[in-house]
Amino acid sequence: MLQGKLHSQEDDFRLQNTTLMQELSKLCSQIEELEVENKRLKESCPAADTASPTSPLDGELLRLQAENTALQKSMAGNSLSPLRRAVSLHHATSYWI
Repeated sequence: MLQGKLHSQEDDFRLQNTTLMQELSKLCSQIEELEVENKRLKESCPAADTASPTSPLDGELLRLQAENTALQKSMAGNSLSPLRRAVSLHHATSYWI
């Protein structure tokens, strides 16, 4: 009976781990897309580095930069194991999904 419960918990852990790794992969892809978009926006609109946005495009660039920075800090700032880092990242960013 205990071995059956242990196997069940292991299966649950594997499923949770797989799900978290998929979420982490999705977030990494989103970060890469945001970085490309930020670079494109910076190159096409160099005056967007000002403190107050003057157009909707400037405001969107600042929002994307802030989101990108927050995601990078969430990923790079942790010295935890990959699984714990994925769990932390998932909890920190679950309101975006």
